[in-house]
Parts: sequence; C-alpha cells; structure tokens
Amino acid sequence: MKSAAGSALGPALSAAYHVMAHIGGKMCVFQSNLPSLGAGRLQHREVKGVAGTDKEHTLLAPQISWYKDQAVEFSKRQICVEQFLFAAQYTDVATLGGLAKYTGGQVHYFPNFQAAVDGPLFATELRRSLTRETGWEAVMRVRATRGVKVTKFYGNFFIRGQDLLALPNADADATFAVELAHEQNMITTNQVSVQSALLYTTSNGERRIRVTTVVAPVTTDGADIC
Repeated sequence: MKSAAGSALGPALSAAYHVMAHIGGKMCVFQSNLPSLGAGRLQHREVKGVAGTDKEHTLLAPQISWYKDQAVEFSKRQICVEQFLFAAQYTDVATLGGLAKYTGGQVHYFPNFQAAVDGPLFATELRRSLTRETGWEAVMRVRATRGVKVTKFYGNFFIRGQDLLALPNADADATFAVELAHEQNMITTNQVSVQSALLYTTSNGERRIRVTTVVAPVTTDGADIC
C-alpha cells in the first residue's frame, strides 16, 4: 500500500481550531510545502513570463478565499495565527498570509530555508514571538476631531463594522496606520486631535484600556508644515 505524500494544512488548522476555540490564544504554524491535500489545498501558479506584465497582479491576490474565511472564524474565537514559511520552492504567501493578516499575527518568510544560514534568525524571531509582551482579546478604535475622518486602516486585523479593529493578539511589535481625510470648512479650531483606544487583556488576566492622543496644529499655509 502506497502512502500519500503531500501537505494537509487545512485539516491541521481545523483540528487546532477545535482544540483552541474555547479559550483562544496564539497558534504557531510552520509550513514547508504548498498545501496540496484536503480543504485549503493550493495550485502552483508561478508561471514564467508573467512577472513584469499586466497579469503580474494576479499573483499578488489570494488564490482562494478559504484561508481568509478561516481567519475570520479564528478572529471570532480570539485565535491569532503566527506563520513561519520555509518552502524551498513556490510559496503562495499572498494566499497563506491571510491567516496572519486577519488575526493580528505575523508572517515570517524564509525562502529556501537553510539551517546553517537562516537558523539563527529563525530562532530569534520564534523566541521573540513567544516571549514579547502581548495583549489578548483586544479591540481598537480610532477617533478624530470633527471635520477629520479616518478613511483607511493598514495592518493585520479584522474590521468589525466600519471602524472597530479586532485583534486576538496585540503584541509589542504590532504597527497600525490610518489614513485621514479632512472636510473643508468643517474644521473650525486651530488644532485637531486623533485618538486611539485599545481595549485588551494582559497576560495576568487584567482587562485594561490604553488611550493615545495626538494633537496637531491647523494651518492654511502649506509652507508652515515644512
């Protein structure tokens, strides 16, 4: 009887989800092959001659929505996914990365991993991932002065509603960016404020809120900004 060779990442994720769903936390995924068996299997789609053409953007978009859909379910259960990718050949980071993107995790990519060369960096990043200060079951909202509105958010999270960022993990290395737009004639003060509020649980089980406020002057002369 011949044994099947392949990678069943999807079923493994589903099993881990059922183990963790009642408590949440961080799931570390170590992947060295393109998933080829069961749910979430992917096709090799790196084609010569596509790079530099008008079709190149297709390689930067997810191949299937399965990983994003799973990540959304993970986020609801406060599960963060941290990914370590080591494949020697094609790795569909655009698709697999959805797990970390929508759960507040990170992707650590080691193309053509060689222990002698990449081992120390991998060990450092894994150690940092497991020991850094982390907030659990977090949500964050950003507010601004009347006349200024947040138009886009950038980072790894899942947006609930219009402006509530869901973060199963909010660690010390996480960075988020927001894009602001102002409405003409709506700003009537000489200063505007932007405030973020992060609600999270510490590793000791304490529920806390961290508020950060930035105040900036308003001017009608662009030269004043320089």
